[in-house]
Order: sequence, then structure tokens, then C-alpha cells
Amino acid sequence: MPHHPTPEIFIAEMAQKCAPLEQKLCNLYWQLATTGNAAVAKELAETEKTLKIIFSNPDEFKQLKNWKGKGIADEPLSRQIDLLIRAYTPNQLDEKTISDLVECQTELENIFNNFRAELDGKKRTNNDLKEILKTEKDEEARKKVWEASKQIAKESADKIRELAKKRNAAAKKLGFENHFVMSLALQELQPQWLFELFGRLKNETEGSFSKKIRNLHEKLGKYYGIDADNVKPWHYDDPFAQAAPAQVTIDLDPFLKGKDILKICREFYAGIGLDISDVLEKSDLFEKEGKSQHAFCISMSKEKKDVRVLANIRPNSYWASTMLHELGHAAYSKNIDSNLPYFLRDEAHIFATEAIAMLMERMMHHPHWLKNMVGLTDGDLKNLGGNLYEAMALDKLIIARWVMVVTSFERALYTNPDQDLNGLWWKLVKEFQLLDKPEGRDYPDWAAKIHIASAPVYYQNYLLGELMAAQIAETLEKEAMKKPMAEVSFLETPAIGKLLKERMFQHGAKWPAFKLVPHVTGHVLDSASFVKQFCG
Repeated sequence: MPHHPTPEIFIAEMAQKCAPLEQKLCNLYWQLATTGNAAVAKELAETEKTLKIIFSNPDEFKQLKNWKGKGIADEPLSRQIDLLIRAYTPNQLDEKTISDLVECQTELENIFNNFRAELDGKKRTNNDLKEILKTEKDEEARKKVWEASKQIAKESADKIRELAKKRNAAAKKLGFENHFVMSLALQELQPQWLFELFGRLKNETEGSFSKKIRNLHEKLGKYYGIDADNVKPWHYDDPFAQAAPAQVTIDLDPFLKGKDILKICREFYAGIGLDISDVLEKSDLFEKEGKSQHAFCISMSKEKKDVRVLANIRPNSYWASTMLHELGHAAYSKNIDSNLPYFLRDEAHIFATEAIAMLMERMMHHPHWLKNMVGLTDGDLKNLGGNLYEAMALDKLIIARWVMVVTSFERALYTNPDQDLNGLWWKLVKEFQLLDKPEGRDYPDWAAKIHIASAPVYYQNYLLGELMAAQIAETLEKEAMKKPMAEVSFLETPAIGKLLKERMFQHGAKWPAFKLVPHVTGHVLDSASFVKQFCG
């Protein structure tokens, strides 16, 4: 085994090797997402392979584990070794396997970037389909739009299944049961803990969720002139039924017509002490040909000086909410202390940054915020009545169940990729979302969800993020706002930004998330705050 003089020297050398490649990778990823260019996709894949091969050195991996085994008293140094072990673990593979996995994933990402559904002989964007589902009342027309939203599945399903088998084979070579189990381990999550937590949350929210969904379906039935028991997935305005339909809950779209969503976000974040104007300047925020139709936040390097958002904004409540969400990620990323050691200049965990994004998204359901930032009048708010908070509670319970669908599906996908995945998908949708499979449907609807293709074993972090967001909300009420959130929104409260920066953002990845959560909120991650806030 080659001798590495000290962990400090080894880590410094690794940072020097990785920094330029990681920066190049981010730039290429950004180019691909904004253009869909095939040449960029190829260069991205090659760069990703080069980076992964750096982490494939078995002697260095042994050395890291050796240092870890001996114990390191210096906490930041020990944490960096932990993080490097997690970076090396999935890459202890031969070059051909690494290359194959990267190429397959890049191919899938590019399919999703470039695909546009066809409806009545015209190419349609995801935005177009969602807008039709918000206004169309004819049953057959809605069904056609919903089916169009799933067309990509035909192109992606076999490729996802084959890639799942390849990912599993790689995970088994590395000593893991399958890719799902390995991915959770690398995220410092235990399957038993995760599914026990989700099972507990399902039970705790069962009564409230069933009642709210029954009520929602009765309203949808009345709206469409059908029996509540005949509500189908296409009666929702989200193609995956992952949000409450605005038609029968609250529709904020009329209030956002003609509004400058970027101005609203810029002023809101500045008012809470988290300026994001530099992020907006570098971002790519409106629709164009070949561009990814989704939304994400990215740091272009670990210096955190260039954080960007990709979006496809239209002046509606979906995109206002999405921008609050993505800029929450950006506020966290850009406030990580750039003096931290290189490998600690990251968010503590995926679910920690999702927590901030989801926390900021809550403002879209807050009367105080809507009045001051969007311009709703007292009369508008009176007409909406208590519906704002009820709509948020319904949305949160729906998203919790939707995360359970995707996470349970991925566990099953990687347990046996050859099973009847089409049937399994609808079995889970029925169990968690209380929605029936359309009669006679045998189609890979699961393969239309981009995360299953290109961000595997990510989805559980959305629900863990919601649980953490609920705990942070209580902390902010007590320590920054000094008032309950029922009375006042985050608006013009710089103490919020100050608390989040000092207690959470600046620490980067210095501690594991399960040490960070009690540091920020005073108690370990659990379901209590979420249940209290949304099942009351």
C-alpha cells in the first residue's frame, strides 16, 4: 500500500485534484440543462467518469478506512475522512463499469431534457399540460392530457429497468444487498429507521388524511359532475396527484397574473436577511427550446460564490412556490462558510437543504405574506377564509403520501427490477394516495417521474425535509419571530436569516445531519411537529 504521510496532506491533495473537475462538471451540467446539447452531454459523461475514477483507487480507500479505524480526535478532520470514505465506497469498481453507469444515466437525463409530449399533433411542454389540467372540464380531454404527460415513460421505462439491474450488480460487487440499500447507507440513513418513521407517520396522519381526501373528492365530484368514488388521477391538476387541485381548494393564479415573481422573491429574501439577488442574476429562469423543464438549484463550485437556479417561470402560483423553494436551497448554499475545509463546504444533508426550501415555500399559504408581497386585499383574504391554512395542511399530507409512494416503489424496484412494476406502482398509489388505477391501464406510469430515472433514491429526503422544516418553524416562532406563525409570516424579520445562518448554514457539512437537527431545533428528527401542525 502506498504510504500517505498524514490524513491532512492526503485530504489537501485530494481537494486540489477534485476542485477543477467538480467545477467543470457543474458548468457542463448547467450547459446541458439549459441547452440539451448532445455534445455537452458526452463531455459531461467523460468528466464525470474522470472524477469517479479518482475515487476508485483501492489503496487510498484502504488508507482512509485505516485512519478511520485508528480514530481521529480532530472532529473536522474525522468528518472529512467519513465523507471521503462515502465518496470512495460506490466507486470501488472497474473503469468499464463506472463508464457504463455514467453513460446510461446521462442518456436518461438527456431524454428527459429534450422530450416534449405530443397532444393533438402538437408538441407540448410540461407547463402547457399543467395549464390545460387547471382549466379543462371535459373528462375525455383531461384524460388525453394526463395520458400525454406519461408519454415519456414509453421511451424511458426499459432503460430505467436495465440501469436498475446495472446499479444493483455494482452495489452487490461492493458488498451491499442492492443499489437502494447502498444509496441509503451513503446518505447515512438506515432502511429500518426510515420505513419505521414513515410507517409511524402514515398511521398518525391516517384519520386526518382519509377525511381530507374524502372531502376533496366530494368537491372534485361536484365540480366535474361525477360521483366522488369516480374521481380519477386526471381530475387532479398535477399529473402525479402530488398536490391538491386548485379548482376546488384555493386558486392563487388570478392574483399572480402580471406579477413579477422575481421581484417578489428578491424583496422577500432580502427582508429576512438572506439576500439572493446575485443568485437571480446568474440564473436561467424562463422557458426555451432544449432546456430542462424542471427546476433545481446548483452551486457552480465549493467556493459558493456562484449559486444558480434553473426554472421555467410562468406567472402562476406553482412557479411562485417553486421559486421560493429553489431560492431556499440557494440561501443555504451561498451562506456556507467558504473558509471551511474543501470537503466540508457542502450542505449537511440533502434533507437539511430540502427543509429550508420547504420552509420558505410555506409563505405561499400565509395571508400576511400574500397581502404584503402579492397584493391580496382584505376582501380577497376574507373570500379565501380559512382555506389557506387548510389547503397547506392538505398539500403537506398529500406530499407526505406521495413521497411514501416513490420511496416504497424504489425499494421494490431495486429489490426485483423484473417484477410487474406497472401493477406495483398503482398498488402503492392506492395504498398511500387513495387513488384507483384507471380501468385496464397497464402502462409504465412510474417511468414518467424524472427522479426515478436520474436522481435515484433521493425522494425520501423530501419528507425528511418536511419533518425538519416543521421543527425549524417552531424554533423560529420562539426565537426569531416571537409570535406564532398563525399570526405573522416571516416577512421583514431579519432575525430569521441571522438564526439560520449562525445555527445551520455556516456550518456546512461539519456535522452529520442527525447532529445538526438537534443543534438547530433542540430535538432529534421525528414526526411530532409535522403531525401537530397539519393534523390539528
